[in-house]
Amino acid sequence: MDVQYYPVKDENLMPFIDYYYTLKSSESNFHINYLAFPHLNTPLCFLKNSDVEFTDYKTAYRTINKKNIMVIAWGMFVHPMEIDITGPVDKVCIVFKPLGLNYFIRNTFSKAVDKNCGQFTSWRGSEFDTLLPEIFATEYNETRIKLIEEFLITQIQKIDKGEFLHNVVSLLTNIEQDLSIEDICKITHVTPRTLTRVCQNHLGASPIEFKKIARFRHSLKSASKPQGIKINFLQLGLDSNFYDQSHLIKAYRQLTGNSPSSFFKSIEIKANDNFILQVLK
Repeated sequence: MDVQYYPVKDENLMPFIDYYYTLKSSESNFHINYLAFPHLNTPLCFLKNSDVEFTDYKTAYRTINKKNIMVIAWGMFVHPMEIDITGPVDKVCIVFKPLGLNYFIRNTFSKAVDKNCGQFTSWRGSEFDTLLPEIFATEYNETRIKLIEEFLITQIQKIDKGEFLHNVVSLLTNIEQDLSIEDICKITHVTPRTLTRVCQNHLGASPIEFKKIARFRHSLKSASKPQGIKINFLQLGLDSNFYDQSHLIKAYRQLTGNSPSSFFKSIEIKANDNFILQVLK
């Protein structure tokens, strides 16, 4: 499976987009089945000549003998997501930062993106209809991304209460400070009920879920070691403010399906250390 990473080129898009990646195979008998893991980012993918089946925590791609382009978006899932791809695949993905996609859609995140994964239909009109075939009219990924960026620039808009929302994200992802939800409510001058509603509408997850994923992703960065160096899981838990080792193990079992030691033995890391997956046998 050829997964390629591409940085954001247009500086106007850098506040909203983390990176792009492409996944491609021309082999007729290509097949891969893998697990993806919860993330704070929102991938939005363009997929050529495929039928996609969505079920709870599983997405299956199948090549079809009909020209089409599907656009799918990944929500804020809190368990491992199984991905099954059969046949040739050609996929280009935009990976939005938290809140990033909100600047390019007219409705709320929760209305535009399914909880786990689903078809994305928020972009409509002649400009978008023209973009889709143009993306796959070239084999050069850099050209594809340039076309996507030119479209995205035309879609940027302000979001309501943007400063407040970014403050909420900053507080929820500050693992070193590790504020409680009650403390965050006091700082932002909202009730827990309002904070929950805001997070679900604009981030696709409750504050507790978002904070849990943030802690998990922080621990993945803390665990980055040169090959061959053993991970100290006690220190890993302390670095990411898990209360104790049992808290670390419980979080990893929920978010990855494995204990921390089994998880790190089973994963593959691609696309400049941005794409973490576990290939299933």
